[in-house]
Amino acid sequence: MTKKIGLIGFGCVAQGFYEGLMQNPKLGVEIKTIVVKDAKKIRTAPQALFTSALDDLLKDEEIDIFIELIDDPDIALLIARNALQRGIPLISANKKMIADHLIELVALQKKYTTPMLYEGAVAGSIPILQNLAQFFSHQKISSVRGILNGSTNYILTKMKNESLSFAQALREAQELGFAETDPSLDLTGTDAGYKSTILAYHVFGQCALPENIKISGIDNLSLNHLLQSRRTDKKLKLISDLSIHEGIVYINIKPTIISSHDSLFAVDEEYNALEIFGNLSGKQTFIGKGAGSQPTGAAVLNDLYLLLNQFQYSYLKVAELG
Repeated sequence: MTKKIGLIGFGCVAQGFYEGLMQNPKLGVEIKTIVVKDAKKIRTAPQALFTSALDDLLKDEEIDIFIELIDDPDIALLIARNALQRGIPLISANKKMIADHLIELVALQKKYTTPMLYEGAVAGSIPILQNLAQFFSHQKISSVRGILNGSTNYILTKMKNESLSFAQALREAQELGFAETDPSLDLTGTDAGYKSTILAYHVFGQCALPENIKISGIDNLSLNHLLQSRRTDKKLKLISDLSIHEGIVYINIKPTIISSHDSLFAVDEEYNALEIFGNLSGKQTFIGKGAGSQPTGAAVLNDLYLLLNQFQYSYLKVAELG
């Protein structure tokens, strides 16, 4: 039986998801409705799919799966609560909404035995949450280190490799769709902070307290950073470090000078990377595109595939602490 999808939003990520879905007709799903602000605007999907009536979609009893891909965290939370309370599986990529309300969302999943997947909210095309729920589920992870913002990595790469100014590199990132018109969340490190918060919960089973989260972005790079990064064997990266000491989770995000022997040295442009240190597997490094329509859309499409195959996050690390 064909599953019916209610899609909310048709921006960059949603369009990448839609393109991927059209290339996979055998998944056994169809989009019934796409909710957008302006339903009359001409888009790449059939015009008959579009509506601006979110309330009608949320009440639609024919919807089997909700996919929420909008920027507004408040509306995204409303959608998430509605879907989970009604027992309808949900996919989201709204990192701020998830990071700010993760404990509530996990509780709702458990109470209503309804899965919610959100791979696209963490590391672009890298299936890290899926790996944490499967390969790493029975390992102790001591720390995670990586690059979690493709926009800033692209900017820093262009400044290093092509000697572009900060403004020139930012403008290029915006033109390519890697950075928003208002890029402040990326530049200040806030975006990486949301992603790190979600990641830490899956890695360590608990959220980092605000006083244990330190964030410094690339919006105020020091002269020392810029001078050091110009050396041939050095690069400047916005690095996220997640660790746990005596049961307390720490997140530290800051521009960091790394040398050529660092495994993150070759991770350039819009790519993300994650190093996970497990007690059995040792260091595992994951690399993939962290920005752009199709890479993040691919993560959403994979979430859909996983839902169709009864996958859900186990939250085993949380259960161990509980």
